[in-house]
Amino acid sequence: MIKFFFFIAISGVLSFAACNDPVDNSCFDAALKESMKDSTCIATCEGICACNNVTYCNECEAMKEGYTVAVGDSLPCSQR
Repeated sequence: MIKFFFFIAISGVLSFAACNDPVDNSCFDAALKESMKDSTCIATCEGICACNNVTYCNECEAMKEGYTVAVGDSLPCSQR
């Protein structure tokens, strides 16, 4: 019974966090994601903020998910 209440409490916290998520999916580009599906990205992970306010390891990783990075932008979202 305690596990059940713990699960309910955690579910409530997670759903609350999801409602307040600052991610902006309005810039998602399905064609970009499709065009990048077979691409291999380099293994560097410096952190770069994409148009959806999510930090990806690099521009290639962001593009593989369907999000662009502003030209010249090379900072993680937390440092913008």
